[in-house]
Amino acid sequence: MLQFCVGRGGTFTDIVARRPDGRLVSRKLLSENPERYEDAAVQGTRELLSLVSGKEDQGPINSPLSISFEPPSCLKSTDLRRPTAMVPRK
Repeated sequence: MLQFCVGRGGTFTDIVARRPDGRLVSRKLLSENPERYEDAAVQGTRELLSLVSGKEDQGPINSPLSISFEPPSCLKSTDLRRPTAMVPRK
């Protein structure tokens, strides 16, 4: 089964997927790119699902996927956009 991990930072969002055969595939997208997508994590996940399935997603951006796939067994997400706000200042 597919497994996804998403790390969302201030500049880049990284998406890594473990394929059913154990191989890893990844995407690195700008966290903010409103001309291309609303949400980098969603867009990167769409791209990886297309890659893993071997089928091109023909749907317009921000629409439901036009490919079928088995749901991932795991999705982990981390938001790293504000880590310095939690560090005490001296």
